[in-house]
Amino acid sequence: MGIRTIMLTGDNKKVANWVSEELGPDEYFAEILPNEKATKIKEVQARGLVVTMTGDGINDAGRHLHVHDSQLLIDIPGAIV
Repeated sequence: MGIRTIMLTGDNKKVANWVSEELGPDEYFAEILPNEKATKIKEVQARGLVVTMTGDGINDAGRHLHVHDSQLLIDIPGAIV
């Protein structure tokens, strides 16, 4: 289907690398601040990829991120974030 998974996180590189090894995305970007995520998404789109954003909603639902093509938010009842 041509679906690629790209992890975009504010976590440090060591943590992001560990999570990447566990989850197996095609690529990842670490240490991305919330206000930098929109720029990174635009870079991915410039490569001709359609972006669907999946996030926990904490730093992923702000006005600055409305550059993706679609969005999925995760809601975990009782989760402490």
